[in-house]
Amino acid sequence: MVDSKSRGIISPATDFNVEHVISRLRKAMRGIGTDEKIIIDILTGHSNSQRQIIQKKYKTVYGRVLKDDIKAELGGHFEDICLALLTPLAEYIVDCFYFAIKGFRTDENCIIELLVSLESMKRRTLEERRQMSMSRKSKLSSEELEERKKKRKLYMKNYRAKQSKQDRAYRLQQMRQHASEIRATETKQAREARLQQVSQHAAEIRDTESEQDRAYRLQLMRQHAVEIRAKESEPDREAQYNQDLADFLTNGLNGDVKKLVSMLVTKEREFYAEADAQLAQADAQRMLKDGLYKSWKNEDFLPLVLTTRSKLQLQATITAYEKISGHSFKEAVKAEFGGSLRQSLLGLVECVENRSAFFASQLHEALNGPKTDDNTIIRILVSRSEVDLADIYEWYHMKYDVDLCEAIYADTSGDYRTILLKLLNPQK
Repeated sequence: MVDSKSRGIISPATDFNVEHVISRLRKAMRGIGTDEKIIIDILTGHSNSQRQIIQKKYKTVYGRVLKDDIKAELGGHFEDICLALLTPLAEYIVDCFYFAIKGFRTDENCIIELLVSLESMKRRTLEERRQMSMSRKSKLSSEELEERKKKRKLYMKNYRAKQSKQDRAYRLQQMRQHASEIRATETKQAREARLQQVSQHAAEIRDTESEQDRAYRLQLMRQHAVEIRAKESEPDREAQYNQDLADFLTNGLNGDVKKLVSMLVTKEREFYAEADAQLAQADAQRMLKDGLYKSWKNEDFLPLVLTTRSKLQLQATITAYEKISGHSFKEAVKAEFGGSLRQSLLGLVECVENRSAFFASQLHEALNGPKTDDNTIIRILVSRSEVDLADIYEWYHMKYDVDLCEAIYADTSGDYRTILLKLLNPQK
């Protein structure tokens, strides 16, 4: 079993000049045509934390949302990976969980892959990010919220009374621009509340506006409604974060896989504990005596070992098991379990034995299946780019005697291929 020191490929730019970066991005997407090379160079030449700074500065300077501009200019898997790179890691992982559960069928392998590969600190970050909206709302009482609404209503009433027709038309145009900026992050609940406010606002100004003003306003509202409908298929992140993480992840699962995922989320793993040889021997002997299936069913012994022991401890236990039994632990899993649980347990064990080799095999399956699994390729390259992608790259070559860049080049095309290759080798 190998426990190599993790090495990422993407690192923070040492000469980071955010003003220069956003200027290049704006020029790349302004006017006719798009300079995809600049977009690729910037996204692969900066770390995730730097990309968040770039997005904020872009919004401040240009009054535009970078992700919206990317969506307007790009398409296909190239757009998908660019948006993934612009998303904070914890939020991106939650989105991956969401689509693994809400897709045509629940992708248990993806869920296990994401859970077992995350350190405890990153898992806590997911929980904190998921509850962010809840903490914001809890700071204001219902009376304070109602008072703020009343003050805003009175202010707007006085403001409208002083406006000319030209000012009103300009204000409506600004409202439309503002609406387009918030749609990318707006939840279903917030959207419904905003539409209700728009309706109330329209009722308040009808008594004072001319027929021409009304026609112009209705035209803007119709355009606004069309744009809203285009966004309604996107995941409701607010709803995602407001659920208990274990409940959210197990919502589409059943039986033993549901139990395994729930325990991976709720149980504390001793990530930094040293291996205890005596404990490893005792755990291995108990699993051999009862058999893996009974160890799973009786008192949840096997799932507790798999979800709470440290990585080093699990490696020691598996080694002890194989030494005593004379066969591999994975062979025993294949013999005693079936279906989704077998696949999930094998994925977990492979991650424990060698995480980089596990991801290399996932990439190999994604590239060599009956159909290219672009979601898996994007997920692994984006989420591991700053963690251990260099190790994954090397293990791919060692396991399959094929260079990962060559495999991706042969199975992809266009700008999508270019950005994947740049993530693996930013210097080219």
